[in-house]
Amino acid sequence: MAVTVSGREWAMAPLPMGPGGSIPVGPGVDVLIDEDGAGSVFLWGMAAWYWAAGDDSARRLAAVQLVNAQHASQRAVAEVLGLNESTLWRWRNDYKEAGTGALVNERKGPKGPWKLTDDMAESIVSKRAGGASLRDIADRHGVSTDTVRRALASKQTPEPDPEPEPEPESGSGSGVGAVGPPGGP
Repeated sequence: MAVTVSGREWAMAPLPMGPGGSIPVGPGVDVLIDEDGAGSVFLWGMAAWYWAAGDDSARRLAAVQLVNAQHASQRAVAEVLGLNESTLWRWRNDYKEAGTGALVNERKGPKGPWKLTDDMAESIVSKRAGGASLRDIADRHGVSTDTVRRALASKQTPEPDPEPEPEPESGSGSGVGAVGPPGGP
């Protein structure tokens, strides 16, 4: 880093200003992450970004802004935060396209509780037995046709096993196909 004083340029290394235990990421930039996962980013010794443990959105925002503001390289930020560099690249693109909301970590899978209750399943079974189509049943109950299929499958009673046929007794009459003891009559 160069500093210009009175028209003369002087070469100068940045002073270490991050708190103890912090990791340097770039000139004058340090990151401190505690054992719980909470972290702080320090610019020239002053806290600039903070995220609480488990607050992935704030952590993502700090990483993106560090790189976008050219305080540190994408590679250095990814390394300190334990990220793949392509993940940080994707976050930066998401932020560029949709802003801070794009960095919110949404829950994977269903967004709410399963809508199918026992009463609803019974109703689905009875409507299907009455000849209603899967689409009609799904529309009426506000569920997908896949949910209707699952309800029908879960409420089906298994068919009873057919009674096994009795085995023929050895010594009964016809003798056709019967095998007797060696040396028989």
